[in-house]
Amino acid sequence: MSNSTDSNVNYFNAEKAHEYDNPTTLAVTKIISQKILQLSLQSSDSVVDLDQASSYEQFTQDSVDINEQFTHVDKFWESKSIRLLDFACGTGLISEHLAPYCDSILGLDISPAMVDKFNHKFQILNAKEKAHAENVDLRLGTEPNDQIAGKYDAAVCSMAYHHIQDVESITKKLKDCLKPSGRLYVTDFLKGAGSFHENMSADFHASHGISHPNGFTRRQYAELLEKAGLKNVVVSDGFQIKIWVDEAKCQRSSANPTPEVKQLTKDKALYAVKIGLVVASGQKI
Repeated sequence: MSNSTDSNVNYFNAEKAHEYDNPTTLAVTKIISQKILQLSLQSSDSVVDLDQASSYEQFTQDSVDINEQFTHVDKFWESKSIRLLDFACGTGLISEHLAPYCDSILGLDISPAMVDKFNHKFQILNAKEKAHAENVDLRLGTEPNDQIAGKYDAAVCSMAYHHIQDVESITKKLKDCLKPSGRLYVTDFLKGAGSFHENMSADFHASHGISHPNGFTRRQYAELLEKAGLKNVVVSDGFQIKIWVDEAKCQRSSANPTPEVKQLTKDKALYAVKIGLVVASGQKI
């Protein structure tokens, strides 16, 4: 593994796995899952419309009902027979939301601690026969093996591309895991719309395995998928989510000198940070 990969694994094993399912990640992954389920390849924008948008759909962590059911999904998910690959699956937050629309789910992650959390979660949900995760790193030089190559109706990668140095290679590998007509969904930071990592130091990026702290433009997402050989590429409009972090994280992650403050107690406050995201999808033909 590269030094960046080592840093990423160590960070998520030692610091993040035990605290990953928190109110912020629960809210963010709920919104991301909704966007994935609603994105239609029939609504693909032309390339000339993929330049940076000036305004974004707004969400706030406080307004997300974690238990609310999705009221509309694209017809691709309606059969509820999808075989899903969740790459960089973490603790399974995206898989948990997509599970009702899937027949089976395989999660892959480079962090053993995250994989353990994923499998424990689905065991508690009495769904371990539907979903399980394995400790695998597709970023290594190997190609997808026969057990996963060409086997999936959909592949999802959420909030991991900014950690991956060679995004072109991983996009091609994820495409190779799809069946014909299968779809890849990638969600990550939208450049210029706010990133939780963009104001952090180069040393922080290096120590946490962050290769693209500002994310990518809509055009860059489209080009990544098209270069991998995917067709019918569509990129959603950008959307922003206001999340609440402690003062130290706010200072590291935001250049805003006067952030909105939520006073919890006399000695404890949270600070608002906006992150901008986008969902891109393409189809294997």
